[in-house]
Amino acid sequence: MIGELINEDILYDIGSDHGYLPLKLLREKKVKLAMICEKNIGPLENAKKNFLHYGPTLNAKFIL
Repeated sequence: MIGELINEDILYDIGSDHGYLPLKLLREKKVKLAMICEKNIGPLENAKKNFLHYGPTLNAKFIL
């Protein structure tokens, strides 16, 4: 539902956890770049693993 409200080229997902929202929006071409931000390494690594599995060619940056 939240993804339907996004209409920008760049998505900043602060506290992304697993990266599901940016992954979905990039795969649907609703955003061109996703900045996935986390304060802990564990959730950031979970997001990276999801991108490697479901969208390895998508334009995402991971920020700790």
